[in-house]
Amino acid sequence: LFSMERLPGADVFRAGDGLHSAWLDRLAAEDGGLGNWFRRRRKMHRQLLALEDRLFAEPKLRVVAKSRMVARELMERHGFPESRITVIPNGYDPLDISAQEALEKRNALRSSLGMPENAVLFLFVGSGWKRKGAQVLVDAFRRMDHPQAWLALVGKGRAKRDGHPRIHLAGPVRSPLDWFLAADVFALPTLYDPFSNACLEAAAYGLPVLTTDANGFAEVLEQNPAAGEVLPVPRDAEAWAAAMTRWMNSDRRDASKAPLENIRRHFTIRRNVMATVDFIRTNFP
Repeated sequence: LFSMERLPGADVFRAGDGLHSAWLDRLAAEDGGLGNWFRRRRKMHRQLLALEDRLFAEPKLRVVAKSRMVARELMERHGFPESRITVIPNGYDPLDISAQEALEKRNALRSSLGMPENAVLFLFVGSGWKRKGAQVLVDAFRRMDHPQAWLALVGKGRAKRDGHPRIHLAGPVRSPLDWFLAADVFALPTLYDPFSNACLEAAAYGLPVLTTDANGFAEVLEQNPAAGEVLPVPRDAEAWAAAMTRWMNSDRRDASKAPLENIRRHFTIRRNVMATVDFIRTNFP
């Protein structure tokens, strides 16, 4: 039984959401105070924590983690044996579109926003904006003193932009493809992500990625450092403003193309599926 939910009795659990206990601890470190005290007494959180305790105590369970970060959390928090953990990162296959079509889509969206030709568009895509850090990104952008910088936030959530003319809140969209094609840099100041799909998608479409060390995708950037930048948590708007200013440099963005292409070729759906199948065949002959 291969489960993607916290299901006691499964042979294999794919920890797609990471560990709930790790997420709560990171949230407490950022929020602190009475909010954390009340949060941990909510029935939902208590049930999820109890489920994790029960699941990871099972002696024959094997776990597929999206990143080494999640594997470490599992070993440190539950004493789970490393020998029963396999790390299999996500995969993504970008749509096969021509260079001409990509350019047309890019120009059309940028024109609809009223962006000048030399503008540099920073893109955020995600839901759960508090965890993903949308407001941190907005606050950082407002600290940047660069008239060519623009920011777009795509997905369901709230952020206060205070009428800034170069910050666009797009809201939910059917597909973020046109936004990936229109952007120049992807930014995700997340508080906790086992391995962000949005970062992988952005990289597959050639966007350098800025994210935090609380994102499993940071491990991909450690292997391909010119493809983006990893910033530490806690999330600091000043540090993010400085990082975004660095990526306004066109030479830096050009230097990211080769490592981003390496990421696109390496982290595919086929590789993810075959690694999972090989894991099952090896452990359950």
